[in-house]
Formats: sequence, structure tokens, C-alpha cells
Amino acid sequence: AGEGRGEVEAWIADLSAPLRLHQGEEFSLAITIRATSETGATLMVLAGDRVVAQEQVRLNPGANTFAVPLTAGEPGFVSFRAVLVPLADTYPQNNARSAFALVEGPPRVLLVTPPSQEGDEGGYLLAALRAAGLDVQTSTPGAMPSDVAGLAEYAAVVLVDTPAQSLSPRAMAALQAYVRDLGGGLVAVGGPHAYGVGGWYDTPLEETLPVEM
Repeated sequence: AGEGRGEVEAWIADLSAPLRLHQGEEFSLAITIRATSETGATLMVLAGDRVVAQEQVRLNPGANTFAVPLTAGEPGFVSFRAVLVPLADTYPQNNARSAFALVEGPPRVLLVTPPSQEGDEGGYLLAALRAAGLDVQTSTPGAMPSDVAGLAEYAAVVLVDTPAQSLSPRAMAALQAYVRDLGGGLVAVGGPHAYGVGGWYDTPLEETLPVEM
């Protein structure tokens, strides 16, 4: 940007967006605008070819940071473009910046329920999770993925009143690695067949959860 004597210059120094987003997720674009002197400007933000935000801003000399709240749209790659129209300017070619993000579909959750479970905790959870907009897949303990790669497809795993003996040692080790190494979510719903009475004592499941059996 030019900062010659007597020149007024404003430019977009930085535009940053989250690298990955989920459809419907609320987030903010961080925009840094620099100016050589106090001035006003119009700041416009586009997602693809659609204007999603426009506001009048007052710029102080130096760095000015703005957070523009947005909501992620349809899955896929999306380009964001910030465009600045200052009241006074010298070099218009530096008045725009772009950033990109990948919008993913709703998070996938694996709901694991023993086929012989008493009650309907699994059904209630399934309805509640889907009502929250999650993509929920169901499985029995025996059919659950027993490797980390298979579990990595899910944002979280929910075990509903599941006895330890219904899970293979490999599956329990995979769950532990999924949480510990990949940062996957694990929800353990108790009941008459889980935790201590479910034989979870001294297993990878007990080590993974913040409780002792």
C-alpha cells in the first residue's frame, strides 16, 4: 500500500475463515483493515457470488479488526471475499481479499445399542439426536467398527447400556485410540448392563472415561 506524503490509504491486510465448518454452524470471519489516517469506508463480504454482510465502518490509523458473524451454508468449498470501499483512497487494487473454507454436512454420530437392551433409551436418544440435526447411524456392539479408521467417520460414539463383554478387545482398544488420539467424542449411557455391573472394570473403556468402576 502506498503511504506517500499527504496520501490517504486504506486496505484489507488480512481475512481469515475457519478451514472446516459444519452446515448450519455459526462462525465469524476475522478481517483486519489498515489505514494511514482516520477515514470511513464501506465493508462488504461475499460468500461465493452472494453478498452476506455490508456495513459502514470507521477506520483509525493503524490496524482495525472486525468480526463478521455468519452461518455456514450448503456442504462444499465456499470462497469468502471481503471488499473495502473507502471514502478516501490511493490504491484501490489492495481493497479486496479472499479466503476459503470447507463446509461439511451435519456431524455423524454412531449410536450403539445392545439388541437385548431393556427399555427404550436408545430410541429416545436416536429421536433427540436427529431432532438436533445430527446424522445418526445405529449399530449393535457386535457390528460396531472395531478399528480406528472406521470410527474416524463419526464425530462421536454413544454407548447405551452396553456390557463390556459385548465388545471385542479390539473394539474397546479402537474406541480408546479414537478418543485419545483422534479427539473423537464418547458418550456412555449407564444402565443395568453398563459400568461396574457391565464388567467395565479394568478395561480400556474404564481408562477412557473420567470415572472409576
